[in-house]
Amino acid sequence: MLQVLPPQELANQIYYVKSLIGQYGIKVSISEMQYGYSVQGDSQMVLDAEDVVHAHELAFFDWDATTGQNAMPSLLSSTNWFVQQTHWTKKIIYTQTGWPTNANVWQPNSPNAVASVESAKAFYNLLDGACEQLKGITPQGGVGWFWHIWEDAMLDGWGLLDWNSNPKWNFAPRTGC
Repeated sequence: MLQVLPPQELANQIYYVKSLIGQYGIKVSISEMQYGYSVQGDSQMVLDAEDVVHAHELAFFDWDATTGQNAMPSLLSSTNWFVQQTHWTKKIIYTQTGWPTNANVWQPNSPNAVASVESAKAFYNLLDGACEQLKGITPQGGVGWFWHIWEDAMLDGWGLLDWNSNPKWNFAPRTGC
C-alpha cells in the first residue's frame, strides 16, 4: 500500500529541505492537484511551507469535462483557489498540464470528455491564449506552464509527439505577454 505523509509531516519535510538548500536560492515545493490538498483534510500548512505553487492542471479528469477548448472554467477555478489559499503571495506554475489525444491509459471522469488531437491542440491554444487573463488574476507575473509529457512513448496519448516522434501539432507557446 502506498504510504502518504500526513499534511503536517509533509510540511515539516518541506521546511527541512528548505533549511538545507535555502541559502542557494532554490525554491522548494511539491507538485499536486487542488484535490490533493484536501483529500487528507486541511493541508494549509503544506501550502504555507512551499515557496511556489506547482499545480497539476488536468481538466480532462473533471466531472464536467468536455473538450480542451472548454477547459477555462476548470483552470480559473483551480487557479483562483490556489491564489486565495496562498493569500496572493506565491508564484503559480502549472507543472503537470495537458490534454490526451486518446484515453488508452486513463479514462475521463466525464462521459463527455473528448480525447483527441483536436481537443489537445485546443487546450494548448487555450493555455497559450490565456496569458493576459491569468496574469491579471495571479501574483508574481502570472502563471507559468509546461506540457507534462514530451512524447506518447512516455505516456500513451499525452505526448506532444506521437509514437513515431512526429509532432501532433505545431507547439510554439508564447514565453511572455
